[in-house]
Amino acid sequence: MSADRALSDSLVLRLNPSREADLVVTLFDREAGKIDAWARSGRKRSKRFGGRLELFQRGAARVRAGRGGLPSLTAFERTESLAPRDVDWPRLCLASYIAELAAVAAQPAQSDGALFDWAVDALRLCDRTRGLNLAALLVDLSFLRAIGGLPALATCMTCGGPTLRGASWPDATEGLVCGDCATPTLTDAHMEQLLRLLRSLPEAAGQELPRRAGVQLRTRADRLLADVLPRPLRTRAALQEALGGV
Repeated sequence: MSADRALSDSLVLRLNPSREADLVVTLFDREAGKIDAWARSGRKRSKRFGGRLELFQRGAARVRAGRGGLPSLTAFERTESLAPRDVDWPRLCLASYIAELAAVAAQPAQSDGALFDWAVDALRLCDRTRGLNLAALLVDLSFLRAIGGLPALATCMTCGGPTLRGASWPDATEGLVCGDCATPTLTDAHMEQLLRLLRSLPEAAGQELPRRAGVQLRTRADRLLADVLPRPLRTRAALQEALGGV
């Protein structure tokens, strides 16, 4: 009999029904990367799974190699629920979008601590924030940073000086230009607030950005995401509809 493999820190990203009572579970583990596993009777309450398997749970898992197919999820012990406590439709759409971003970017058998930490912090922000439009923008910008797809925001791509003196972002595929090199469209206050919010996503709950700055940053984030994502995400379309465009 194959020995179980212990996964010490995993997120439940997807639950797909299979047969009458089973589930195919997509886990993202900090060290083992993305794992699809078959959970026998996973749709029922079970001591093996600490009750019922649910989306956005974080915990310790055990998997066992299958016979030519998916490995089996033999146990899951929840350590934290990252599901939104206020289960309104826009918030659930944002949480589902975060999970799909993580599932698309995570790779099997590849440790990615930066992406894992991003997913945890983004789900915490989703739970705590009141301003979901800003939260969605910060989720996208911080995701791009986690996968190495976000240009440097703190330094000017032209002179290397700080962008805290005001900046512009003329092209999404390039970095920011400071106020000494071009007429700024983002003020020093905008830049200071943006960099502070991106340093700690959960602490961004309750914050706001001026509409003009948010529209410019949203346009640039959308362009960058279109370049790095392999396909349009179903949850993104649902999120845009729920928020009236993000």
